[in-house]
Amino acid sequence: MSQAPPPPIFANRVQMGKAIVHKGVSFVPVELSEMGMFPKGKTFMLAYRLRDTSLSPTFESPVAHLFCGEREDIRPLIEKVIDTYHQIKGALAS
Repeated sequence: MSQAPPPPIFANRVQMGKAIVHKGVSFVPVELSEMGMFPKGKTFMLAYRLRDTSLSPTFESPVAHLFCGEREDIRPLIEKVIDTYHQIKGALAS
């Protein structure tokens, strides 16, 4: 899979390897892939890991994927992923 240069909406908010922290959990982007062109524009797949240092040992998720349109604001999607993690955190820690 070839990586396309990120569109402006991603470039302003997401950098590969640079964590975005929300409610104490880090969202770490690892790969951005262009999935194709659709009627509303390009769609991208963002591969990421979650890292929670509040747990001992530190929890690091397997790579997961988030899909986003090129003009879509990705920050609310990232926050929703982290909010969902907080809801299921207890089950993951056990």
